[in-house]
Amino acid sequence: VLAGLHFLHGRCRIIHADIKPENVLLYIHDKNLHRFLLDAAQCGQGTDLRLKAPDHVARIIELLGRIPPQIALSWNKSTKFFRRPGALLRISRLVPRSLHTILADRLKWRKHEVPPFTNFLLSALRYAPEKRATAAQCLQHAWLSAP
Repeated sequence: VLAGLHFLHGRCRIIHADIKPENVLLYIHDKNLHRFLLDAAQCGQGTDLRLKAPDHVARIIELLGRIPPQIALSWNKSTKFFRRPGALLRISRLVPRSLHTILADRLKWRKHEVPPFTNFLLSALRYAPEKRATAAQCLQHAWLSAP
């Protein structure tokens, strides 16, 4: 997937902005990663469509922290999600979550496997594009070459 994204961006000058489990076909050997991806895919299923997008943004904020105002306000649909920067419409209480805790406690990943993966994933999920790891940088991450 990363090699494909790197090709699209580097050679075709295309930025794919809708990476999600249902847009990617994978064969997964690792049962823990398979379970994590299934949980992620099922996260929004069965949700009222009118609330799906703000609840999705809420989960992102719970995991990554408050969206910086300059990024939140630069989004052309920001008024559909925020009453003011950082304050979501129709959602008053957020429960901050740690990816480390989700993987270790909820999904029962082995403790030594969690830090390298969280480092890999969170580097690609930074809000500011200039701080976010590119597909090429992700391809070089130690987690991908770990046994």
